[in-house]
Formats: sequence, C-alpha cells, structure tokens
Amino acid sequence: MSDVADDIGAMVVSTATGVFQPLSPITNAALRESAEHGEFDAAGWKALQEAGFPQALLPEERGGIGTDHAFAIARLAGAMAIPLPIVETMGANWLLAHAGLEPTDQPLGFSDAAVTVRRTDGGWRVSGQATAVPWARSCGILLAGSDGDDSYIVRLEPGSFDSEPGRNKAGEPRDSCTIDLIVAANRVGRPDNGTAPDMIRAIGALLRSAQIAGAISAAVTMTVDYVRDRRQFGKPLAAFQAVQQLLAVIATQAAAAGVAVDLGVLGLDTAPDMRKVAIAKSRTSEAAGLVAATAHQLHGAMGFTREYPLHLLSRRLWSWRDEFSSESEWAIALGRDLAPSGRALWSEITRI
Repeated sequence: MSDVADDIGAMVVSTATGVFQPLSPITNAALRESAEHGEFDAAGWKALQEAGFPQALLPEERGGIGTDHAFAIARLAGAMAIPLPIVETMGANWLLAHAGLEPTDQPLGFSDAAVTVRRTDGGWRVSGQATAVPWARSCGILLAGSDGDDSYIVRLEPGSFDSEPGRNKAGEPRDSCTIDLIVAANRVGRPDNGTAPDMIRAIGALLRSAQIAGAISAAVTMTVDYVRDRRQFGKPLAAFQAVQQLLAVIATQAAAAGVAVDLGVLGLDTAPDMRKVAIAKSRTSEAAGLVAATAHQLHGAMGFTREYPLHLLSRRLWSWRDEFSSESEWAIALGRDLAPSGRALWSEITRI
C-alpha cells in the first residue's frame, strides 16, 4: 500500500510541477513584474482549475486527493512562489466542506478576522472589518462570523464588499475589507468540529507552514547550486569548511520544517489538532528567518539583486512566517496549553 501511495505522490508532484512551471516567477522571469504588483493571472488560474488543484484538499469522496498529496501541492506552490491564491482556495474549500457549504473552483481568500452576523428575513446581515485578507481585490473571501453565541464560516462573493489594496513584503495582495451586506443563507455555515476562528486560523497556519517548508527547500537547493558554481581563491565556495557548516545548518532547518508540517497535518481530515498546528507553524516560522538570512549570507551581493530569484523566496519567507499568527504567538499558545500538565508534562510532550 505504501508503494502505491508513493507512486501517487510522485505523480501528484510531477503533475503539479508541470502546471506550476509556466506560472512561477522563479522559472518564468517574464512574470516577475506582474507578481510584484499582485496582478491576477486569469489564464494561469484556468490551468489550475483544469488540473483540479482548487479542490485538492477536499475529502476524497468529494473529489479531493487526500491530505498528504494536497499538502505536497501546497509545498510546491511555496517552493515555486506561485503568485495566485491556489493555496488559499484549497484551504477555503476545506473550510466550506467542514461548514456544510458548497466548494468551488473559483479563487477564494480567507481570514480569521471576526465579523458580526445577524439573521434577517433575506438571509444574514454581515458587517465588520478585515485586514490583510489575501487576494480580496480579485476574488471572493471567507471570514469567521459570530452572532454572540455561535460562530460561522461566511462566504462573500467577489465585489460584494469594499476593499483597499495592500500587500505583504513579497508584493502578494493583502487587502483591507469593509463589509456591510445581506448574504444568502447558503453562504453561511456552522463548522462541524471547532469554532470558526480556530478552524480558519489552523488551516491558514498549516498551509502557510507548508508553503514555508517548500520555499525553504527551494532556497537551500538554490544556495547549494550557487556555492558549487561560484569560485573564490581558485576553488568552489562549497569547498570551504565554513560554507559547508552553514549549508548543514540550513539543510537541518529544511528537514525540521518538513517534519513539522507532516506532524501538523495528522488527523486533519476530521479536525486540526491545535497542538500540532502550533508546533508546525512555530517551527517553520523559526526556520524561515534562519534559512533566509543564511541563504543571503552565502550568496553575498548576488542574493540582493532583483535579477537573481532568491528574493522571490526570502521575501515570502519573511512574510509568511508572521501570517496566521507568528512563531512567538503559536509558541505562547502551545506553552499555555501544556502548562497545566504539571508533572505529566514530559508524557504530554512525548505523546504529541
């Protein structure tokens, strides 16, 4: 069975690589300017739709491909700096499915920002503010809604709310939204296992962790290739012991980030384990800063040029490590969760 799973995984990665290559500003330099300005590539999105990627994280009986394979796509999207909301849409569809709402292949962003919802004769009145919402200018969004007693997943259609453009350090759209509208009843659902803010924050953190792990792996590969080719004092940089030590450090960070993501997605088919989510996001966010800094150190001045693609990874690492809560925020949450364990702390840690 494991051999079959490995074969399917290899096929998923191969397919995703073929679809992503023409959409990546790393492998397609002509896209870098549009990616910097957060432009939505409609033709690129159609290619993602045809590949079935927006629904990848759905349960298999609803057209998904399984959690592990879907997260392999998310990692690859991070490694190739795909400038489209494919990872966000995968997560949004997971949220829709767990709130009894209909998934879609249309682009969706989401945020754990809380808005107010109230039942009305025409459906639900939704009002509030949301900041740093991925791709809100170009697509619909999912938000956490509350009526004071219960929490809900709320889906808003494109153009039904006001948005003010913003962006993160990598130039990816992170927009501020003002919401005040009536939403149809079939656009509001109650999560089946957990509160809406927790579920949104958890799936967002896990997907960002996967993107971080992918970008870290790509940055390590790019750095290894560079120091092998670059010569100083008559020999490759990779021949110097100090360089080898730094390569070992970032390779270790890449391995730790990958394992943390693998841990975080365990059991995700039913509900996210918040302890495992905290470990995944805090560990990958920690690795993001270390790898970005070391990769630039080993590249020297070349790594800071716009023509060289390292910045497409490092600026995303600097941005993603703080999105859906930072390393320190998740570490504090994990510490508070484990603190009541008292003398049983070691058994709790090893049980994770």
